[in-house]
Amino acid sequence: MEGSHCVASPLSATAFMSDIQVDLATRNGRTHTLGCVLVDSELDLQRFERALSTHTLVALDTESNSAHSYASRICLMQFAMVRRCWDGRDSELELWLLDPDRVDVRSLVPLFADPNRRFVMHGAQSELGYLHKEFRIRVANLFDTQIAARLAGWTSTSIGSILEDEFQVHQSKRVRMSDWGKRPFTASQLTYACGDVAYLVPLYRKLFRCLSDCDRLAEGLAHMEEVASADYSRVGSRDKTFWDHQTTKQVSLKHMGVYKSLWEWREEVAQAWDRPRSRVVTDKVLLSLAHDQPTTRRLLEQCKCLDRRQVRLLGDDILSCIQQGQSQRVAVRPFKPSTTSITDRRELGLFNALRKWRLGKSNERGIDPDIVLSKHSLKAIAAEAPMSVAALAGYHILPDWKLEQYGQEVVEIVQGFSQVSG
Repeated sequence: MEGSHCVASPLSATAFMSDIQVDLATRNGRTHTLGCVLVDSELDLQRFERALSTHTLVALDTESNSAHSYASRICLMQFAMVRRCWDGRDSELELWLLDPDRVDVRSLVPLFADPNRRFVMHGAQSELGYLHKEFRIRVANLFDTQIAARLAGWTSTSIGSILEDEFQVHQSKRVRMSDWGKRPFTASQLTYACGDVAYLVPLYRKLFRCLSDCDRLAEGLAHMEEVASADYSRVGSRDKTFWDHQTTKQVSLKHMGVYKSLWEWREEVAQAWDRPRSRVVTDKVLLSLAHDQPTTRRLLEQCKCLDRRQVRLLGDDILSCIQQGQSQRVAVRPFKPSTTSITDRRELGLFNALRKWRLGKSNERGIDPDIVLSKHSLKAIAAEAPMSVAALAGYHILPDWKLEQYGQEVVEIVQGFSQVSG
């Protein structure tokens, strides 16, 4: 591209043939007018696929309808691609908004799987799971700006905070929580969608330099590769039983029959209405109803946990569930070995010693403790108590790069604890 087309602004669109114009306002009074293409036909998809195939650095974000549907799904995919001039500056921003309800996204799978194409995402783990679940998409080359920001020691690492702090752009929470499953998209939604992805490439460049300067780039890339290659085969699975949900643990056996009856009824209604469980009735309401167990509409109204509309629409079903639950015998909660608590005193002592070491290491490096080692890793190490780096490697608890970085120190903690505890 000719040098005369280069511009200094991080966001510009000089030659990109867009269909829609959006205005991104900043806190300092400036407005970035950007063009984007809404990909909602097979012809548009072919055009986008050709464009994507020519880029090796692509920002990606998604919007879902999790606040409005029983089963969350991806409703929009946003892409930002930047061309570079001969002098290394960005010159041309392309924004593409892809509607997976209208086009077959699976045709793009090979482009995501190309290791020579880097995808920039923010807090990618959840989105990668749903991309794989819905479209069998796996990203081979990931740069997660949230991981990078945390590794760089930034205090605020949500995308909203970073857009405010680094680019003076405010994104509306109301629009973020809107129903992305409805069509057509509103002008506010299109503007929000563009704003969420447009700044990821300049943010990537800044964080890439930052990690390079503090000699943490290799560590960051290894962490990101671990996220990209994780097993996402069970994402979105709804095969949890009634007993697996956290609120069930708050219910006494005396109230369990009614609570179970109400819980199963809510599950059926949420699926039939395609709404989140909480938009039928909340967990707090279920707990209250199970405890009070009103048996008439008048008593139900006196509970004050339901509004008049809910009593009118759902009252008969709720009273029926309570009646059924009172006569229903519920088996004792099935025993399930805990995966979160440690019962062995020696193991708990080693876990606490490792956690103390991790806190010191995180303070030393200026990063969050879980970036050093996860709680799950500490528990696994405490359970096995490896006395050498080779033994630690044999348990496959840590990836190779973390084993190299922290393995010797971890083993020294284990050895020291073993000597003290006898």
